[in-house]
Amino acid sequence: MIDTCNNVLTINNDGNSHKARLEIGQAFLATGDRPAADKKMREILQKVQASNPNVFDAQDKSSAVLDASASELVDDIVASIEDSDAILAENAAGGATGFSARDTAVAPSGNAAFKLPTRRVAPDVLAVLKVCRIENAHVYLPATKLDRKLYEAVNDVLTSMGGKWKSGKTQAHVFADVDPAAFQACFADLQATGSYTDPKDLSFFPTPAGLARKVVEMARVEAGMKTGEFSAGNGAIALELAQAAGGRDKVFCVELFPPNVKILRNHGFHVHEGDFLSMEPPASEAEKYDRIAINPPFSNFQDAAHVAHACKFLKESGRLVAITSTSWQHQTANRKAAEFRNFVSQTEAEIEQIPAGEFKSSGTMVATTVLAIDGVNLPWYQVDKMVDVEQEAETAEAPTP
Repeated sequence: MIDTCNNVLTINNDGNSHKARLEIGQAFLATGDRPAADKKMREILQKVQASNPNVFDAQDKSSAVLDASASELVDDIVASIEDSDAILAENAAGGATGFSARDTAVAPSGNAAFKLPTRRVAPDVLAVLKVCRIENAHVYLPATKLDRKLYEAVNDVLTSMGGKWKSGKTQAHVFADVDPAAFQACFADLQATGSYTDPKDLSFFPTPAGLARKVVEMARVEAGMKTGEFSAGNGAIALELAQAAGGRDKVFCVELFPPNVKILRNHGFHVHEGDFLSMEPPASEAEKYDRIAINPPFSNFQDAAHVAHACKFLKESGRLVAITSTSWQHQTANRKAAEFRNFVSQTEAEIEQIPAGEFKSSGTMVATTVLAIDGVNLPWYQVDKMVDVEQEAETAEAPTP
């Protein structure tokens, strides 16, 4: 869908559409209003489809595909704007940056000040949420009948937080697979501050069980191995790693979103709460990981940054398997995409395409890719080998005293 749309715009030389997309990206960077950006991008997609009815198939016109494609286009244009700004800054400074095999420049150097994105709740919606009754992980609306528009606004907030309306005897929004205490704390914070974090704003889409199992199988985990899942979400991959490695004590997790941290700890995992991209890699080879399996956030090429950074945590004998977006494969004009394609090529990564629909149960129809990278192929280990070979050659050539 994304490729088809971009091809149509290129063929038609649609400058107005490009300008509109650019303005959406600039507005998002200025305001942080992601729902508005996605909505406007969706309208552009619908106009492109309406103008080219024979190019797009029925699946492309489905609501789920439109939503996923609009979100990906927002990510793409924002990444392009940020990339252009970076190039301008480098040119102004008289320098240039590139992808370094040694320092994996595609990964940010640190992100310690990272703040969770939040959404403000409208006053009338907040007034309703403040009088809701909470039991375990169920939210019961007040007995007073709400008008349709207000109910839909309240429902949108509860749904975006992960709740699903359950009718019948329950008559509540049910939050499954969450820690009740952690959920209640988050909801109390919402009631007190009037804002909340939507997991999707963190690009959190739980890994379906079948795909989590496939990723761990591709990682070739053996009993007793030290394993890691970074940006672990609610632990779908971590649970598979634990089963393959022989225990949850063999799995180290990193997670940013507090409710997910609580879930992971309840599962018995050791969890570092924070942004993985701000973590320093282990200082010694012994401290590194035998196997790493991850499904990182995709937006703004965070998946590329996570993979590149995670490789620094991998032993030379190790193996990393990651689920990524497809953006880095088809964005030929984007520098970050080009750098990551080069890194994937350098590491002789195995690439398997996962069709759209695999993440349908998690709320997105986006197509994905699975990469498998062996530590022995990482550029810094290759450099170390070349140094060792040169030293051996020099020793062999040295005259005998």
